[in-house]
Amino acid sequence: MAHPKRKKQAEKLKQKLAKGGWTKLAISYDQKNDEWSNGENSLLSYDKDADYHLVVQDDAIISDNLYENCVGLIQHTPYKTIISLYTGTVRPFNREVSTYVERAREKEASFIKTKRVLWGVALLIPVSDIENIVRFCKGRSELYDTRIGRYYQHMGKPTLLCNPSIVDHDYTLPSLTGHEVQEPRRARYYEPELVKWNSKTILSFLI
Repeated sequence: MAHPKRKKQAEKLKQKLAKGGWTKLAISYDQKNDEWSNGENSLLSYDKDADYHLVVQDDAIISDNLYENCVGLIQHTPYKTIISLYTGTVRPFNREVSTYVERAREKEASFIKTKRVLWGVALLIPVSDIENIVRFCKGRSELYDTRIGRYYQHMGKPTLLCNPSIVDHDYTLPSLTGHEVQEPRRARYYEPELVKWNSKTILSFLI
């Protein structure tokens, strides 16, 4: 999921993703200066024979182990639902997120269960949900990731944040929306190496 202004970054991400075992790779460029239009195109580029579809934004930082870590997450997830591969440090709900991330680390839990999609840097989505997500989100006014989160709220399905994050955010790139923040937007705990996942889950703030 990319903007034409970040073609260089998008192509580098694709080259790095190509090292994994993904069944389909595509870059969806924003042609209308419309985040949701591009998000919808990114969602609909899924492989119909796959179980999960990964949407990565152009300002993501990924490692050579991303594919293997995603496979491990899917094998251990306690719910067939959306998994956010990135948990940020700046916003939203900085204090609350920090509390639950630390609790997950203390309990060695791989998942934090919540009701919202808080970041759209990298989302792992069940393919069986995608067509319904697109139908539900049409005509809504929220941001791309918030709209997707609203679908899962509507369906009574949780959003899972993986612990640790296996995608980081390249804060050196200028914002395309003009929403610059003073503090760098980075993952709270980013792990580029292979992670030993488990099915332990902690319950976070249900907001």
